[in-house]
Amino acid sequence: MAEPKCYKCKNLDVKKKAAGEESGFIYYCKKQKKYVNPVSPGCDKFEDGKRDYYEDKEVLQNGKDYSNDTKPWSFYLIVFIILVILGLILGVFKL
Repeated sequence: MAEPKCYKCKNLDVKKKAAGEESGFIYYCKKQKKYVNPVSPGCDKFEDGKRDYYEDKEVLQNGKDYSNDTKPWSFYLIVFIILVILGLILGVFKL
């Protein structure tokens, strides 16, 4: 049987949500007393909740879209270039 996900738990308060820096939302868990991503596996306090199908889908999608990364794409480009240069110097890549 598949492990239950937080978005199906009745302890997940869909009215208390925190927006990610980039996109998506995380929601407050009443039992854990902290914000959790609804796509994470259910914990030992999981209780099956009864919500509308559409509300479940919205909460699940918000969890999948959640991103708190505020680094610009140029940061990752610079890291990539540095790694390639190091790889060339250390002989990881055969040219």
